[in-house]
Amino acid sequence: MDLTTWMVAWAVVTTAVIVLAYYRLTLGLHEILGMRLGSGQQAEFYAEQRQVERKMEKLDILGVALTAMSAVMVVVIAILRALDAAGAR
Repeated sequence: MDLTTWMVAWAVVTTAVIVLAYYRLTLGLHEILGMRLGSGQQAEFYAEQRQVERKMEKLDILGVALTAMSAVMVVVIAILRALDAAGAR
């Protein structure tokens, strides 16, 4: 793959990381805004909160994997760029 293909792929992966981070942020925000203190619906709230926590755990795993992939892609891009600048390719 050439340098341009790597850069486009990196941009797609990094955009996915940003979108996932924003989704996780808003998911956690809705969890905080949805609290009903002193109401009789606390059991329902806690069950809903457990579901949100499971979603957030899955998003965390996916986010870390995509972030690591993005970092590796940046290193590959830097190496390819250095090789292009040196005239080795």
